[in-house]
Formats: sequence, C-alpha cells, structure tokens
Amino acid sequence: MEANKLEVGRMTPKMENRVDPDTKSFSCYAVSEALGETIVQTYTVAVVYPPSAPSISGYEAGKPIKAGDLQKLSCVSSGGNPPATLKWFKNDKEVSFFFLLCLEFCLVLPRSF
Repeated sequence: MEANKLEVGRMTPKMENRVDPDTKSFSCYAVSEALGETIVQTYTVAVVYPPSAPSISGYEAGKPIKAGDLQKLSCVSSGGNPPATLKWFKNDKEVSFFFLLCLEFCLVLPRSF
C-alpha cells in the first residue's frame, strides 16, 4: 500500500434477478474527524437485465386459417432493461408490415402476402 493511502475495504455488489430501479448509486465516504470534513465519491450504475420470453397470442394451435380471414396475433414480452425490440419472422426471414385502414378495424398484413 502506498504511503498516506488507506484502504478500508472493498465492495463487490452483485445484482440478482430484476432490480428496482434500473439504476443504483454507490458511495464511498472519506471522513476526517480531526478536520471535521467528509469527502464523498458517488457512482451511478445502470443495471441491465433480459426481458421475459416472448409470448404469441391470438391463435389456437391446430386451428386452420382460411385465406382472406382476419387473424390478429400479438407478441408480448415484458420487463428488461433496456426493453426488448419485438420483431416478426416468417421462415427465418424478418417480416415488414404495412397497415390497411378499414372502417371498423385496422388490418395488418405482411408485405410478402
């Protein structure tokens, strides 16, 4: 250890599971009782964690869909920091969507159809 350098201890924080909030602050205080002074150094750490597995709803497995039928599918994933970006794929290729506005509902069709 260098002269005039005092090391009181080390801290190794471990974040487990989801953490609220998504940032944590850690501070180290150097207190001089002889001088009546305190010096502080604070670091804010962003905690990253994965989202939940995506879930697709709106389709009953094994139920056929006829050409021209409207089928609304939803893909949902919650949590995560940063939040997930959800994308649709068909046969391992990303599908882009365009929107066709109707009088009573919005029909979403992939461009490849």
